[in-house]
Amino acid sequence: MNKKFLSAILFGALMVTSTGTFVSCKDYDDDIDQINNTLNDLKSQIAALQTAVDNGDYVTGITKTADGKGMTFTFSKGSPVTVTLDVKDGEAGAPGTPGKDAQQVTVDEKTGELKIDGEGTGIFPTKDAAKAPVKADGGYWYTLNEKGEYVNTNIPVSGITVSGSEADGYTLTVYDAKGTPQVIELPTASSLISEIEFVGYRSYTGTNVSKENGFVPMHQGAVTYKAFRVASSEPMKNWKGNKAKLKAGDVTVAYNTNGLVARITPNNIDASTLKFSLVNSKNAAAPLTVSLSEFTNGNAALTRAASKNGMYNVNFACEVIGNVPAADIANSAWEKKFGTSANPILFGLTSSTLPSKFDVAMESQTAAMSINKVKIDDTTNGTDITATDPTATLAGNPHKIESNKTYTLSLEEAAFVYDSYLEFQEDQALYWKIEYNQADAPMSFTVKRMPDSQTPATINITVHYAQMDGIVGKKVVSVTPQTNLNGIQLSDMKKLDIVAADANDLSKNSITVPLSKMVEALGNDGYITWKADADLTKTSTLANGNIYIIGDNNAPIADTYVVTFLKSDGKITTNAAEAASVRFTFKNNAAIKLDQNYVATINFASNKADKYYGNIVNTVYFPLSFSIPAFTDLLQKDENVFMDEKQEVASAYMLEKYDETASGEWTSTYKFKGAFKNLAANVAKGFTFTFALDNDANNKPADNKTSAELALIAAGSYNSTATTSVAVTAANANDVAITLRNDYKAKSYGKALTVKVTAPKYVGVYTYDATSFKIKVLSPIKEGKFMAEGGAVKIAATGTTDITKNNVWGETSGAQRYELFYGASKKQDGTFDNAWSRKDIKGVKFSSDGIKFTVENEDGVPTKAQLNADGTTKVESTITLRAVGNKGDRSKLKVAVTDNWNYTIEKEVDVVVE
Repeated sequence: MNKKFLSAILFGALMVTSTGTFVSCKDYDDDIDQINNTLNDLKSQIAALQTAVDNGDYVTGITKTADGKGMTFTFSKGSPVTVTLDVKDGEAGAPGTPGKDAQQVTVDEKTGELKIDGEGTGIFPTKDAAKAPVKADGGYWYTLNEKGEYVNTNIPVSGITVSGSEADGYTLTVYDAKGTPQVIELPTASSLISEIEFVGYRSYTGTNVSKENGFVPMHQGAVTYKAFRVASSEPMKNWKGNKAKLKAGDVTVAYNTNGLVARITPNNIDASTLKFSLVNSKNAAAPLTVSLSEFTNGNAALTRAASKNGMYNVNFACEVIGNVPAADIANSAWEKKFGTSANPILFGLTSSTLPSKFDVAMESQTAAMSINKVKIDDTTNGTDITATDPTATLAGNPHKIESNKTYTLSLEEAAFVYDSYLEFQEDQALYWKIEYNQADAPMSFTVKRMPDSQTPATINITVHYAQMDGIVGKKVVSVTPQTNLNGIQLSDMKKLDIVAADANDLSKNSITVPLSKMVEALGNDGYITWKADADLTKTSTLANGNIYIIGDNNAPIADTYVVTFLKSDGKITTNAAEAASVRFTFKNNAAIKLDQNYVATINFASNKADKYYGNIVNTVYFPLSFSIPAFTDLLQKDENVFMDEKQEVASAYMLEKYDETASGEWTSTYKFKGAFKNLAANVAKGFTFTFALDNDANNKPADNKTSAELALIAAGSYNSTATTSVAVTAANANDVAITLRNDYKAKSYGKALTVKVTAPKYVGVYTYDATSFKIKVLSPIKEGKFMAEGGAVKIAATGTTDITKNNVWGETSGAQRYELFYGASKKQDGTFDNAWSRKDIKGVKFSSDGIKFTVENEDGVPTKAQLNADGTTKVESTITLRAVGNKGDRSKLKVAVTDNWNYTIEKEVDVVVE
């Protein structure tokens, strides 16, 4: 018999041993088959492998492709990757088509001769326990000689080789026709393990023990064991279980790990799929089989994705030791294996070559063991139904089970159970369409048929068991199946955008889902039954019909919604025969978590007592989530006001008169509605918050004062000095404003004052994070500029020149032009009078240095315009300038405009003497 080989030693050398595969070709070109419709050449295939490794994935299996051209690598998380070569048949086949010329490198087990493609080479590698007989190196095959050295056979290597093992990881090498290798290292779960440590025992109950973080420390606890010697083969003579029958003289050992838990590092590998053993410090293995299973805390399994702690339950299974003399069952014999309580032999957990600390002690159990209980585990809700009776038949009422649900049975004192299996009466198994595997472990069954009458039927289940001592027994459990029409998903994920609404307004905050998918799933007969048996008057108030966070049935949101059923015309009904859809109307309740996905479950109550499991005809459900508007959509900054890059500072230009100071000046007030879009409309949606000036002593924008000391916030009365915060509501949203305190307005003008947004809530329930922004109160005139026609005011070298609005004017901060001269303003009596062009202008004044020209107007104030009765201008408002220098002289005309907030802009425009 020939063996195919693949290296099973550490990375680095490509060797051939008895546990591998090699694929190569004698004649191939550079064309590569397309792999998985995406990997179309060898380069991309290798790149895919490297990407998987770089992303933290690891290899879980390697198989040779059916045509012998390549290897398929399966990964723990990603998709499989296949690496292939396009092998030709040469003259025997069509050029370029896949062929059978895959190079097979073998060592004949009988003769020890190295063979290539089944042909002898005349080379006989030396056998060595520590070294592989053949390795690939430098593009050639090397064999081991009697000196323990590798000798080049001069036989070239071409194709794909994989070396390594599950314990150490694999190395993929692809050789081209010239023997040039391309290598990629492929880790496995075992090769990635960097540490194995014991956490402790969860259920050890010895004396003088104490728990730390829920675990008994390793030095205080132990694994308990009890050895049994089978006295006779007779009890298991007719055994029908899954395991081999125990024979007289066999020794078995019952191990109780007492909740032993280990932690495997790193935690991103699934250690439950790996092989482990228990060894002592001399590397001698204990007579047992080790397996790891997902860590459980009580009855709830913590999944790897949830716990992310790398913790596993450590499980021991007995290895049968055959033909042991009766004398060797004594304690002294087992003390040689495990030591004594006073001087135990300590064991460690190992996978391949990496052991844990030697922390596990084995403690002999003297107490008798017995099997008295059968547990029926309802996997639907995790409830254990336990019946107890020392006799063969368990007493008590039959246990109610649900049709089409899988149930698992287990025996008490599981460590004492060698094997077990289920047995049903043949007629009952056929009638109830019971699905089970007679010797399956764990023992499970499913009743596929639903009862078709109101008289409960009883099914008897016989649990046969064989104890570690070879004694067999049985327990009989009675169950009563009840019908259920199965859970049916009504729709894909539904999303509800919560809005402000009265709790009695069923038109808002509602999700309506049709029952059509349920009707389709039930079929005609099932739907007829449903219409007859479903009681909608009870369904909406069933305690076990609820809305849960997906994955957590223990976290319902109660008193949060109203369930109603609708006819096809949208009207409410309580008649199952009329129901076309179901509507959930939600209250604005803080129990709803916006960062969770939920499942809405409706359990349709039955009007037929004892016909249905739990009196529920069937269950329907649909996933849903909830959302509220983003905070930034409700307090939406106007980009024309928050003009800085990060939109943190509002440039708040005052618009009009809102209030007056005692001296008659306009208060320096800015309404927040100008800085935030649709402020009143968004507040009306149920958005509430408070604007509050910052009073942090470490943040003083001006005159060593805090924002709260420099300004006030009010709604409607802006001349107050006491209010520094206002709760914004739908009633006042358009009036809330910031006002600079009159005593400090000159120094606080243009300073970035901090306004905090506190207690922001949506519909009074959902809370946003508090935030803040800064605001500069500004005058549109003070932050503006002055302009002159042609860039300069032109005056005559002799005499005087009248300057009008056509020669010089002002622009606000928003580039809005305004006049610096008087114009017509209509009074309430219909007549006209002189006034400034803007209501916020208090006065305008022109001046010069008197060197190149002078301003002839008294106090530099423009003359008033002469108006016609209809308000048209007869004579323009002017200022008069007189040149006192020479033609060509240039100078500056000073312009000062004071606004009604009492802020003044003083700037110059050019003057040219012509």
